[in-house]
Amino acid sequence: MATGQSNEQVKYHNVADCILRTARAIAFDPADVIEGTGRFVIVDDYEIRGGGIVRKALTDAQENLRDYVMRRNQKWALSEISRDQRQQSYRQRPSLVIITGRQNTGKKTLARAIEQKLFSEGRFVFFMGIANVLYGVDADIKKPGTDQPHRPEHLRRLGEVANLMLESGLILVVTAIGLTQEDLRIIQNTVDSDLIEVIWLGDEPTDIETSLVLSRGEAAETNVHKVHSFLKQKGILI
Repeated sequence: MATGQSNEQVKYHNVADCILRTARAIAFDPADVIEGTGRFVIVDDYEIRGGGIVRKALTDAQENLRDYVMRRNQKWALSEISRDQRQQSYRQRPSLVIITGRQNTGKKTLARAIEQKLFSEGRFVFFMGIANVLYGVDADIKKPGTDQPHRPEHLRRLGEVANLMLESGLILVVTAIGLTQEDLRIIQNTVDSDLIEVIWLGDEPTDIETSLVLSRGEAAETNVHKVHSFLKQKGILI
């Protein structure tokens, strides 16, 4: 690809400079430092679709957060009861189920109904509205009338609370108004992204990567059934 040229795709046999964003942190080295760990291949549906060399790591707004999480994980005091043991005993995979959407779409009503449905089946589940964090864990930074100036820190702390609950084996159902993809990345950097499922409730478009989209026009019982079926399909309910 010529310098300065920008294309939507890299054609067969072509070469390009690309910026790759990974779903989670990965280990690598620049190719000019350690050649063996500075190369990669891209696999799609068990087929190798491309490959390349790593030239350098780019910084972003969440670099410090990832460093913090790495230090947290290094210092983490492990329980003698493993995640697999809890999963087998509880018959469920720990998961953070985030229900988001615009204001007044019935997110809390749906979340509480899901909690009640799972609890009635003997599941270990807990509903937590984001206000539980804002006025508790975030009391030192919560400003009257708005959380916008400290939104990244609110989301980081939400992720830390969720991380503790997931370690205990719970299914945690959380509601939040209008999460964006950038908001989600903060939570994903704090919590194992494989344990996060995002449900969008509403008919408005969104840029966020969702696991399930529900219409606010559907009956509450219908949406609860859809969520329950989705959790079974994903292997969260064993």
